[in-house]
Amino acid sequence: MKKLVILAVLAAVVSVSFGKSSKAEILAMMNYETKTPGALKAVKLPPNSPRKEGIAIIDVDPNSLNFGKILMDVPLAPDLVAHHIFYDREQQKAYVTALGKSVLHIFDMQQFPYKLKRIDLPDCKLGEDVIFSEDNKTWYVTCMMSARYIEGDVATDKVKRVVKLPDSYPHGLAVATDLDRILVSNTVSGDLKDARDEIIIVQASTGKELKRIRVSKKPGKAGEAPVEILRVPGSNPPVH
Repeated sequence: MKKLVILAVLAAVVSVSFGKSSKAEILAMMNYETKTPGALKAVKLPPNSPRKEGIAIIDVDPNSLNFGKILMDVPLAPDLVAHHIFYDREQQKAYVTALGKSVLHIFDMQQFPYKLKRIDLPDCKLGEDVIFSEDNKTWYVTCMMSARYIEGDVATDKVKRVVKLPDSYPHGLAVATDLDRILVSNTVSGDLKDARDEIIIVQASTGKELKRIRVSKKPGKAGEAPVEILRVPGSNPPVH
């Protein structure tokens, strides 16, 4: 019996050329995981199947003979709990966050077959988003259950700085280097029981927290949990 899997995230569609004589292919990258024992039992499948995680490279070109087929399966650690896939601004690399381990995995999109590079992150529980600076020189990873975000160098993928934000659950992040600001959403605990309703303002150059802004007018804890932060393109004055 085939294992039942969940296709978790369709990250992006990219064009890849395999050699000078071959034509470009339109491929998608997706992370997947097998169902938990409890979920397998619910659909009457054997609950003792070994857990599996991975990233599938799928042909999404409607005109291809391989349309819809998995062309490559990149295995991941079964306890990683891969979360999201993010591309740098030049689409040279793909970054994979994890909920189960304090690590970041990186694909070099210019090499085939794809190989993963693992980076250990300092105490990054529930790695959520990877955001890139406007000049594509720095990446930022939010660590939702570690009250911090981590900065790294895109060229070398070495950690540059850890910015701690006490009493917070960082999720989304926006970079505005022209304003010397970084905005971080303070969202909700991993068990979804402690929701916050703040945007944390950080000085980009120093990593110093400046202030927190509530996104609710309700008194006390409103139960709202902001997630992503985006800058409105071309806005003057700047709007997020």
